[in-house]
Amino acid sequence: MNTPPPLPKPLPTATPEWRRALGGIWRLTYRRFLAPQQLGILAGLLGLLALLALSGIRNGNAEHFAQWSVKLYLTFVAPVFAFLSAAGLIQDDMKPATVDYVLTRPVRRHAFVLHRYLTHTACLQVQCLLALGVLVAVGVFRHVPNLASTVPSLLLAQVLAVMAFSALGFAFGAFSSRYQILGLFYAGVVEVGIGNIPTQLNRLSMTHHVRSIASNILELRQNSLASFDRLPASIIALLVFSLVLVAAAAALFSLRETAGTRAKDA
Repeated sequence: MNTPPPLPKPLPTATPEWRRALGGIWRLTYRRFLAPQQLGILAGLLGLLALLALSGIRNGNAEHFAQWSVKLYLTFVAPVFAFLSAAGLIQDDMKPATVDYVLTRPVRRHAFVLHRYLTHTACLQVQCLLALGVLVAVGVFRHVPNLASTVPSLLLAQVLAVMAFSALGFAFGAFSSRYQILGLFYAGVVEVGIGNIPTQLNRLSMTHHVRSIASNILELRQNSLASFDRLPASIIALLVFSLVLVAAAAALFSLRETAGTRAKDA
C-alpha cells in the first residue's frame, strides 16, 4: 500500500520583536526631524522665540523673567508646538500607504502608536530643550539674577508639558482630521475656562499643573510654597493624563485601521 505523503510543516508564526520595532520606528521618526525643511522651520521658530524673549524680558528682573517664561512659553508656546506636531504626525500616519509596510510587520497597531509616541516625544524634548536654551541665553544677556536656580523648575515643567500635550495631539489627531478645531475647543473650555476657575475644577487643566510645577521659581513666596506642596500631585496628574490619552489614541488608531476608514478602503 502506498503511504500518504507527509503533511507539510506549518510555517513558523512571526512573533513581535518589540526592541526591533522600537528601533525601526525611532529611525523613522528622528530622520523626519533631521530633514532639511524641518531643521529650517526649527531654526526660524527658535529665532522668533529669541526675538520675543528679548523684547519681553527686562534687564535684571528675575520675577519678570519667571512670569514671562511660565505664562507665555510654558503654558502657550511649548503646549501649542507639541500638540500641533504630534497631531500632524498621527494624521500623516493614518494616510493611505504611509505606514502600511510597518503595519505588515509583526507589530501590533497599539504598540506602533506607543512606540511612535515615545520616539516622537523624545525628539520633541530635544527641540524644546534647544528652545529653553535660547530662553536661558536671553536671560543671561538680560543679566537676570539667580538664573541657574530657575532652570530645574522650568525644565521639569517643560518635559511634562510636552509629554501631556503630545499625548493630547495624538488622541485628537487619531480621532479627527480637524484636530485644530478640537484643540481650540479644548483650549477655550478646559484650559482658559475651567483652568481659571478658583475651585478644585481647575485641576482638570493641564496648564494649571504646569504652572504649579513651575511657579516655585516666582518670587511671590506664598504662591511658591503652596505650589511646592502640590508638586507631586501635579506631576502624577500630568503623567496619568498622558497615559490615558496615549491609550485612547492607540484604541482609536486601531479601530480606524480595522474599520476600513482610510481613503483607499472607502
